Amino acid sequence: MDKIPPVAKMHHWNHDSFHLKGMPFNFAYAVNDEYSGNIYSHNENSDGLVTNGQYTVLLPDGRTQVVTFTADNDLGYLAQVTYEGQATYTAPQPVTYN
Repeated sequence: MDKIPPVAKMHHWNHDSFHLKGMPFNFAYAVNDEYSGNIYSHNENSDGLVTNGQYTVLLPDGRTQVVTFTADNDLGYLAQVTYEGQATYTAPQPVTYN
């Protein structure tokens, strides 16, 4: 008696299944919301085998974090993180009680 459900027998996984070429794509977006202070962006492109991109985010200390990355099936996700600008901090305001 066969105890493996028919659906489980339909797909056979092998090592080569994870190295198939994907669909090429390109996209980009950016947000600059002065009211909330949210400033970030992301762009990415792929030829179906290797994906390259970059994203940025404005950090609470005033610096911009820039992540430039490459991803593929052989090396995985490789990122280089850099920062632009100088960190600035405001002094905490004293708490007053009535």
